[in-house]
Amino acid sequence: MKRPTLWMGLVLAATGLLSGVAGASTPHPALPFLSAADFTPYWVDSAAKNPPAPATVSSFEFRNQAGRALTEAGLKGHVSLVSFFFTSCGSVCPRLMSQLQKVQRQLGSVPGLRLYSFSVMPEEDSPGVLTRYARARQMNLSNWDLITGDRDAIYRLGRGVFRADRNPDGTLSDAEFIHTQAIYLVDAQLRIRGLYQSDKPEDLRNLVADAQRLASGH
Repeated sequence: MKRPTLWMGLVLAATGLLSGVAGASTPHPALPFLSAADFTPYWVDSAAKNPPAPATVSSFEFRNQAGRALTEAGLKGHVSLVSFFFTSCGSVCPRLMSQLQKVQRQLGSVPGLRLYSFSVMPEEDSPGVLTRYARARQMNLSNWDLITGDRDAIYRLGRGVFRADRNPDGTLSDAEFIHTQAIYLVDAQLRIRGLYQSDKPEDLRNLVADAQRLASGH
């Protein structure tokens, strides 16, 4: 199968927003929301009367590695980490998944934490393939779903909600393939509260701290 061109970069907003925007060093007592329009961060208590609509996970229906149906309802009430990958990736994805495993262990005390990794090659990544992949990498699937399903629906979610089709300058990528190192932090109301580079230690430290802050109600 001929693979489309891969974009290895991170999702960045048109304003030049850096990943890890909701970092632990943020002086504000609460994490920002990200605007659905361009991922610009804002705080509700400092916004105008009509704050922008927050980037929010839309409805979906897919399957996990066990063949179990999953919908966006599974994220409600939980702090969630979202990522995009595919099992035959030999470049970005192995490091992304390894870093997620480390973050998962560090956040073991966060109640209800969920991890969702969406395959961007679902036509190859069947539940059986995802299960074998998880076993080979000794992944802890107690709170982690590897997700497959309709390709167009996954791409609508990745591009339309998580903006995973953006170049570093915020412009649209001409690549057909969503391929990102980003990890997205989602709150209990399905709103995206931050994105982080999995290859940057500082971002990963911020991700752990920010997930803990969300879990504690900030």
